[in-house]
Amino acid sequence: METEKQGQDKKNGFILIAVLWISLLLSIFALNSASKSRLTGIQAMNIQESLAVNHALHSALARAYHEYLRFEENKSLLSEKNEWEAITGKRLELWYPRYEPYELDIQEKSIGVRIVNANGRININKVDVTLLEKIVSLCGVDDGMEAASVANSILDWIDKDDFKRPGGAEKDYYLSLADPYLPKNNDIQDILELLLVKGVDRDLFYGTSHHPGLGHFFSVRGGSEKFDINSAAPETFVLAGDISPQVISYIQEKRMEKPFFELAELGEVFPQEYFNSMKKYFQVKESDMIEIQAFLILNNDNKGRSLTRVHRTQ
Repeated sequence: METEKQGQDKKNGFILIAVLWISLLLSIFALNSASKSRLTGIQAMNIQESLAVNHALHSALARAYHEYLRFEENKSLLSEKNEWEAITGKRLELWYPRYEPYELDIQEKSIGVRIVNANGRININKVDVTLLEKIVSLCGVDDGMEAASVANSILDWIDKDDFKRPGGAEKDYYLSLADPYLPKNNDIQDILELLLVKGVDRDLFYGTSHHPGLGHFFSVRGGSEKFDINSAAPETFVLAGDISPQVISYIQEKRMEKPFFELAELGEVFPQEYFNSMKKYFQVKESDMIEIQAFLILNNDNKGRSLTRVHRTQ
């Protein structure tokens, strides 16, 4: 009888353990299923949010181009902006090319739209070596020899021969890298190609809190000599010398009110020595090409995802 009872207890113990294991396995399966469902839900929400942002950016690009065409039809009014507003009692809203973005609210999202003409930056494929060296040094390469080396490496990347400039780089350098590749030896088609050039790192290209980056100065569509004062990034003003942040802010405020029609208008706010430097590097010049960029404005006022389109104006 005792033996039979012990056997029954043993059997019950096995059953209990089996039930516990089954319960544990079912709990794991349920947890996995719940986690998978939750991740699937999050993924679906992310996709939906991504599609919404993408739609908002495309809508902003379309709106900006429409506004630019409207500006083209009415730009003569800007030269008499104050008089027009005084007569009509309305604010003249024209989206002319300028570096400072216009802001939109689309589908409860804050979108910034920047319309600039191509002359706001210098064409990297046409830049003068002296100006290139100066800009490289302003972008954080303090040593003169090193700045010349980076500048010559950029020019070696673009030129069609294999002759190495002083401190520059041709295919023997690039083929010696751990992950070798050949230099372009042709015009740069995407400004991000500069990140492949010897001596150009992300800080030099994008800039830091202490200095601008090459991306502020160069594109593959701009002019070859001077920057358009309305479309130039504020970071480029370092070319004129040690200009105070207050003066830079004033320039930005002025071109948000209306564009500069001639560089002489800067004489009102610039000390003469800086104005002479500005005349050397800046001008007022339209372009046959504009670039429109729409970007998501994040809660901390930083830029989120962006889209860019280029349009010919003639």
